[in-house]
Amino acid sequence: MIKKNSNSKRYRITLFYFAANYNSRLIFLLFPVLLASCSSMYISSVKTIPLFENKHEGLVEAGINSTGIYTAAAYTITNKYALGLNGLLSMHNFIEDRSFDQPNMFINRYIEGSLGRYNLLNLSGWKMEIFAGYGYGYSLNADATYYDNIKMPRCESFYHLGFLQLNYGWRWKFLEVGCSLRGAFTNFDMNYDDPYKIESLHKNFNNLHIEPTLFFRGGSQRLKVTYKMGYNHAWTLTDISEINMPFGIENGKWKYTPIHFSVGLCYRF
Repeated sequence: MIKKNSNSKRYRITLFYFAANYNSRLIFLLFPVLLASCSSMYISSVKTIPLFENKHEGLVEAGINSTGIYTAAAYTITNKYALGLNGLLSMHNFIEDRSFDQPNMFINRYIEGSLGRYNLLNLSGWKMEIFAGYGYGYSLNADATYYDNIKMPRCESFYHLGFLQLNYGWRWKFLEVGCSLRGAFTNFDMNYDDPYKIESLHKNFNNLHIEPTLFFRGGSQRLKVTYKMGYNHAWTLTDISEINMPFGIENGKWKYTPIHFSVGLCYRF
């Protein structure tokens, strides 16, 4: 019996070491991408996928992704329901050395909250849960901020996001894998001003999104490294075919970031 416990402890240490080492390599590989990433008018959030089991269970997570930094938290308030919260800042909130020939670099800030029903499926470690929520975001083309002494065209947007998200995965003490599928609706309120063309534009437009995510978490029972890969496909529901500007919307096509990767740490309590 003692030998079995010793082997189990050795196994947990080995698994956590592997996951941490794997995570450090991912960060090393991802760091150059962070510096060169295309931060568009809309960036899909890094999804919160807790896979909860019991009441008064919580999770906090933070990390970096290919568009910026993120943080997330979730907590079960009853035997059936849980609350979620997450936020994202794009790297262009921190990087100030941008050139004039990179017009689609945007500062992005986003926060969302949600209410979910967990343990819809609880079968031999397999979990399923559903969350619905609301998010609020802000975006501004980077050049408008970084070149204070030169008047630059300015594209500023505030947007609202409503979503429904299904989480599905397998949870074990030292390993968790799974996926999520989010359907979302966004309403953008955009203002564009070009001092050189004496041109200003205000446009309110709506979009429909499908956003799947794959994830992996590995480590100890409480602390795990996490890796996520997400995709976003959007359909613009409002006619914007007449808009052609150097920031955000070009020849009637709204530009958004379709793919993102993230690495971070997740702690359960």
